Parts: sequence; C-alpha cells; structure tokens
Amino acid sequence: MKIFLTDRQSMLRGALEAALSGHALAWGEGPEVLDDEKFTARMLAEKPDVLIDLTSFARTDEAETGARNVALAAKICGARLFFLSSAEVFSGRPPRTPWAWGEMDIPRPETDFGLARFAGEQMVHLVDPDATILRTHWLYAEGADDWLHELVKTGRADDKVRGNPTSTRTVAEAIRFLLVRPDVSGIVHVTCEDQCTRAEAGDFVFSRLGRTGQVERSAGEERTYALKKSVLNVLGYRTPKWQDALEEFVHKEFN
Repeated sequence: MKIFLTDRQSMLRGALEAALSGHALAWGEGPEVLDDEKFTARMLAEKPDVLIDLTSFARTDEAETGARNVALAAKICGARLFFLSSAEVFSGRPPRTPWAWGEMDIPRPETDFGLARFAGEQMVHLVDPDATILRTHWLYAEGADDWLHELVKTGRADDKVRGNPTSTRTVAEAIRFLLVRPDVSGIVHVTCEDQCTRAEAGDFVFSRLGRTGQVERSAGEERTYALKKSVLNVLGYRTPKWQDALEEFVHKEFN
C-alpha cells in the first residue's frame, strides 16, 4: 500500500515510519497543501492509496484551505483520507466532573488552535464524508519540543487542566490498525487510556527518574480535554494506559 503523509516535520513522523514500515511511504512539506492546483497535481502523480494529513495550521483560514485541498485531492485520486485533529475542538468546560469527551459530543472550541482544527474537520467532512478524522491530544515523542520534555526540563506543570498523555507510538499503531478497517470513517478518538493533569503526569515521571519531591504546580483555570474512545473500544482495539506508555517512554528517553 502506498501512503502519502503531508508533513515530514510532524512529531508523528518517527512513530509512523516504524508502525507503517511494511508500506511505501512518501512525505510532503506541510505548506504545500495550501496550493490546491500543485497539491492535486502531485497527488495525481503519486497515486497514493491512503493520504494522511498531519498538518496542524493554527490559523483558521489556513486550516480550512489546507483541509479542503487535501480532501479534494483524496477524492480526485481515489485515496482514503485520515485527518489529524485535536481535543481542543471542545470547550474544555464539561457539564460535570469527572468527564471525558466522546466522538458524539458537540465541539465548541474556545482557543484559536481549537477553532482552526474544528474548521479543518468541518471542511474535510463536507468534501469527503468517507474520511476518518482522528482526534488526539497531549502528544509526546522522542527528541521532540513538546510539553513532556519542557516539564522534565523546568519541573513545572499545570494542575488544573485534565487530558490524556499520549505517545506518538500509540497514535501511529492505531492508524496501522485502522488501515485494515476500510469500514471505519467519521470521527475516531485516539489517546492513551485514562486521564490526569500534566502535573500528575510529571510526578509519575519524576518518580521513575528518581527525583525527590513533586512537580511545581502552576495556577490556572480548570479545563478538561480528556477524550474517551468509543469507536476503538467497539472495534475491540485497546490503547495502553497513559502510565504504561509513559513509563516505557521515560525509560528509553531520559535514562
């Protein structure tokens, strides 16, 4: 199977190359999806079976344009489309606690990034209803400039926002699973299991690194961006608990 991935700078690149090693992978440069004619021409030349859009434009206009062009190109060349989105399409203000947002909950983004990702989702759904929209959050990867590496460096983290710490390996392996399920489309949540705050995740990491004391808590407004995975669970696919994935990652990355 030939798979085209739109952004070689994505933090998911290493995990996807490992998980999809049995396939022929081709990588693009993220901004090229903003030029509809050139991107469509490239897809017609590449002729991928699957197109995975990893771009993460933070501006709503770019997110809409990029998503439209990718979805149109996928339709024209007959490729199956996966579109990466974020838990920030939700408001972070659940009706009660504890809470985890499901695929059928109504997005009401309150951040610029959330607005951009939701705009992309809407455009993809409009142009290619058979596409699969993957929502995830709090990703971390080897050598990445992400929240986890920043936490280990500074020793500080938020203790008011809840989410699902998720390794890029978890997302990549879920995509590998979905590749052999052509019957799955629409919105799919992909995270590690269970939820916590970043400070709680930091305490877990520090205990594994043998550091004394806890992470320094930073003040903030309470929010919940934790996702539940109804679709994957119905399919019988289980992602690891965040503690298990994080422990394995910490052992390899920081020791």
